[in-house]
Amino acid sequence: MRAQERWVEVEEELIDYLDRLPLKPDNRRKITTAMNGYFVNFRPLKKSATNMAIKTKNEPRALGRKALVNHINKIGISRFNKVKFLKNYNGGVTNLNTLKSGVENLKGMKNAQKNIENRRKINQNIENKKIEKEEQNLQNQMKKNQNIYFKRYITNNLGLNTSNEKVQKILNNYNKYPNYINNHMSKAETLKALKNERVRLTASAKMLPKNERRNTRIKNITNANDVAQLNSDIAQAYVSIIRKEISNMVLQSGVKSN
Repeated sequence: MRAQERWVEVEEELIDYLDRLPLKPDNRRKITTAMNGYFVNFRPLKKSATNMAIKTKNEPRALGRKALVNHINKIGISRFNKVKFLKNYNGGVTNLNTLKSGVENLKGMKNAQKNIENRRKINQNIENKKIEKEEQNLQNQMKKNQNIYFKRYITNNLGLNTSNEKVQKILNNYNKYPNYINNHMSKAETLKALKNERVRLTASAKMLPKNERRNTRIKNITNANDVAQLNSDIAQAYVSIIRKEISNMVLQSGVKSN
């Protein structure tokens, strides 16, 4: 249009030029009315006519672009994809309806991907909860089995009486802190060892004269030092008896000699 505009110099050429331009009736009327003046400057008239024609020609594209923008905003896609669709429209890659369908397809695909991801997360959460529940049930069963085995170990293996105050204390501590089972087993084994030592010390002192203080000490032993001290005292008591008997034998032997 601009190239043709340059060749318009007189009224007849302008009228012919107007006939070839895609002008709206109102715009054409404005130009022809201006031509009826006493003095006519064709330069601004032909320029105005060209501008109006270009605007009229581009108006459907502008309306289409606006419709596409409104459609994109309504559907809701990323700014990056919005720019791509508008570039395709401006470049005339395809028509408006095809681009609108493309916007809807893209949104549908994004929604489908989002739904798949949400479903995957839901399934993963369900699976995680299922695994957690199974692990919890397994741990509960293991704790239950451990309780049974520990009590059997106390009574069957070590032969301790669960009515004993010290044994009950070990069981109560185990119920509070089951993860420290090795400590509880060690204390139970110590009780068993001390029980055996009481039996041994009692048997060891059986031939000695009755001594309530010694019996009380045997009953109340709590560690290896107590056992060692009683072993020493009992041995010393036997030594004293033997010495006394030897002394008596010597005295009796001397009396007989006289």
